[in-house]
Amino acid sequence: MPAILLFFAAIVAALFMVFWSKTGEVKSTIAGNINRIYLTLGEFELKDITESPRGTEFLGSEMTFVSAGDTIFVPEVTLKGRGNSTWGQPKIPLTIKTADKMDFLGGAKSRKWTLLANYLDDSNLRNAVGLEVAKALEMPFSVNGDFVELYVNGEYEGLYYLTDKVEIAKGRVELDEPLGILIERRTDIREDSGDVCYKTYNEPCFVIKDVVAEDNEELAAKEFVKQFKRFEKALAALDYEAIKAEIDTESVAKYYILSEVTVNPDAYITSEFFYKNGEKDVIHMGPGWDFDYALSNERWTWADDEEFYSSKAFNMNVPKDSFIAKLLEMPEFQTEVREVYSRTLGKRWKEVVAMIKQEAQRISLAALVNNVKWGLKDYNTESHRLTSWLLERLKYLDGVFNEVIE
Repeated sequence: MPAILLFFAAIVAALFMVFWSKTGEVKSTIAGNINRIYLTLGEFELKDITESPRGTEFLGSEMTFVSAGDTIFVPEVTLKGRGNSTWGQPKIPLTIKTADKMDFLGGAKSRKWTLLANYLDDSNLRNAVGLEVAKALEMPFSVNGDFVELYVNGEYEGLYYLTDKVEIAKGRVELDEPLGILIERRTDIREDSGDVCYKTYNEPCFVIKDVVAEDNEELAAKEFVKQFKRFEKALAALDYEAIKAEIDTESVAKYYILSEVTVNPDAYITSEFFYKNGEKDVIHMGPGWDFDYALSNERWTWADDEEFYSSKAFNMNVPKDSFIAKLLEMPEFQTEVREVYSRTLGKRWKEVVAMIKQEAQRISLAALVNNVKWGLKDYNTESHRLTSWLLERLKYLDGVFNEVIE
């Protein structure tokens, strides 16, 4: 056998032995550049989280976070299940709450962190891509994240994506006025959520995610609804100056571009955040979140429509009766979309593609093992498909956003 073939055979054999235990179970990887989280559970098992109502808190666990050259031991963490479409899947998405404020991502310290399972994404990259596009658009309070391998009671659970939690806090959504509020738009609420829907003239459901002052929660929500109704009236009158007095149209333009680039089927349905920093502030849209089904995910039916991705933009999947669809009919907003794109993502989209390709390579070994463990498609094939699609989508949209919109 030629020397080069012997070399590659040795590599394959070595990887095989690392990836599999004697019992045939996936155990670990050799991806030393991926951070790791080790959880030692309290008096419960991981399956207890999935068998309990979503959001049930489990106390009394320990956590060790291992990154390059650094180890952080956390003696007390609380765990709970989370997610919308990802809840109930075999690979468990989690929220971690530490007793003290910690920093795992090189930013501000906080107590709440999110572990995205990426079970519905064979590339493992879609949430990372969406958040990177949001940053390239200069969306305020964009969420930070990094890949980690998760071990629970010594057992390998796969590759996860650790992120900031979307909340009001320093280094996250930074609000400080007594009536400051972070709110999510939904089409409805889950029966197990305990949430309350706040309605406007046209929107069926806004749900409170966080407030600056709990004592002012109801008042802050009513103030938000009142202002959103003023925005809806201004929109009905096609009065752009009056619209801008109520809502930050630049933030709406950025959210629209993010949704257009990622072809996100969850956009305008759920995980759509707004915030308002007290009575004197306008309403802002963001931060961007939730890209499991986006970016040509084959688990979503649109992924089969290649023409859709390569030749369609504007009013992409925007419900025709939504406020963004109505804004897109206004020349002033169309101009703002072009201007926002030109000074943000329009200058950086090639860098975004290059960064995602580098990230795909960095996590390749860890993602290969994760996909074997959870029975997902081949990582190399899926990551290549994603990065190729992203490049073509951004090339196409760069031409669209730089044209005059009819």
